[in-house]
Amino acid sequence: PDWQTALAEESRVGRNLVLRSARNSWKSMEEGAYNWDKKDYVDFDSGGWIAAQKEVIAYYMDPRNFLNDTNIFQFECLSFSTAHTVEGVTQILGGSFMEPLAGFFMDAARTSGVSALHLASRALQEQGTTGNALGTGYTIDGKKYYNIFDIGAYKTATASAIQNGAAYAKARGWDTPEKSIAGGAAFLGNGYIKMGQDTLYLQKFDVVDGGNGYYGHQYMTNVTAAKAESGNMKKAYSAEALKGTLVFNIPVYRNMPESACAAPQSNENNDNTLTALSVKGYSLTPTFSRYTTEYALTVPATVTAVTLEAAKSDSGAKVSGDGVIILSGGDTTVNIPVTAPSGLIRTYTVHIYRNGVTVDGPTFGNTNYTVDSAVSGIAPGTTAQTLLEGLPVNNGTVRLVTAGGAEVTGKAATGQTVQLMSGNSVVASYPVVIYGDTSGDGAVTSLDLLIAQKHILGLSTLSGAYFTAADSGKDGKLTSSDLLRTQKQILGLSSAIL
Repeated sequence: PDWQTALAEESRVGRNLVLRSARNSWKSMEEGAYNWDKKDYVDFDSGGWIAAQKEVIAYYMDPRNFLNDTNIFQFECLSFSTAHTVEGVTQILGGSFMEPLAGFFMDAARTSGVSALHLASRALQEQGTTGNALGTGYTIDGKKYYNIFDIGAYKTATASAIQNGAAYAKARGWDTPEKSIAGGAAFLGNGYIKMGQDTLYLQKFDVVDGGNGYYGHQYMTNVTAAKAESGNMKKAYSAEALKGTLVFNIPVYRNMPESACAAPQSNENNDNTLTALSVKGYSLTPTFSRYTTEYALTVPATVTAVTLEAAKSDSGAKVSGDGVIILSGGDTTVNIPVTAPSGLIRTYTVHIYRNGVTVDGPTFGNTNYTVDSAVSGIAPGTTAQTLLEGLPVNNGTVRLVTAGGAEVTGKAATGQTVQLMSGNSVVASYPVVIYGDTSGDGAVTSLDLLIAQKHILGLSTLSGAYFTAADSGKDGKLTSSDLLRTQKQILGLSSAIL
């Protein structure tokens, strides 16, 4: 797959984890990964496992970081090999409580078609030398059950990882270590090796489609697991065995960075968010939210400067780009980079449009819509193409863009912007208002009614084009009468408000 696509998928919060004891720069503070009310990271698994930051995921995903004589073993093919011996298994398990079970690992390997060294290495990775309650036996109703590979051992709202892993073992009758080893080996063989995930790396990062898609079928969430297990794999080979033939499957992504991705080194946190972003005297679209980075604002043509105010979340972060912003032409884009104490940068962008600013050239002809401080008179469900066809321009062009500046190809919606263009320059901007569409999806539904109700009750705030869209009475106020008009429109008791 493409590198950026794979990295974005692997960076979904909860898909890759690190321990709380990791460097702060390794810990994600993205939406869902950090609880801002409690000022604490969210636990995704028992034992203090939290979401990994995208940059550390990139480091462990980049194969170029591990092409040395030990870590390369995370790319070794894991199908059964007659070259593997019980001595090699013992080499891995030596000193652990599982050492006496080496023969059972060999038997399970032959039956399942999985590398015996991989089975031993995986068991040691999960159990350590002394074992957890699943490896040494967890008692349910007076009987012990074993789950040496910790299969199904993940934390839920109602049970710990150990409890879920024990329930998994009980359901399969794994009441001896031997049954657990055989059952776990079959699980790995059928669920991973035969599905194309035949290396430690591919079991950690599901970037092959063995018939079950990409990214979601991963044996472990610990982002470091493949590298950690590679040492155990190397350890199993004698110097003589290493002279033989070994097969490695090293992935190469499309459009990879020119140089290998580096691991974050800072011990500082990744908080590069704002708690507030505003333009003095005006309302941004959409309403500010910590993780929303694209905003738009329309001001009168007479305004030549605005004051942009940004409040950082962490006192150790650095913010630039705010303050007094000089406006020129019809469109000014302001970037506000926020640098976390760790050095990680998040950029907020505000597009400021001067309403009605014109230069010699483009002007609207006779339109099908109302064009004043905004473009209105638009029926819900109108497409961008239909809207633009109804806005003829003399000596120029017109386009419809989102709050982030991307051209709209689907439905027109409240909060979008009509831009009058001279060549590639924006000479005038007009927010789109579709009466009743307070959610900005181009339709009028019960969701829009709920949003307007919350504004009236003081539970949330509508501003800019969204407030205007809710004000179907067009009197500058939002009251129950406006809600009634919207409700009739939804029920089909009245036509669209234009």
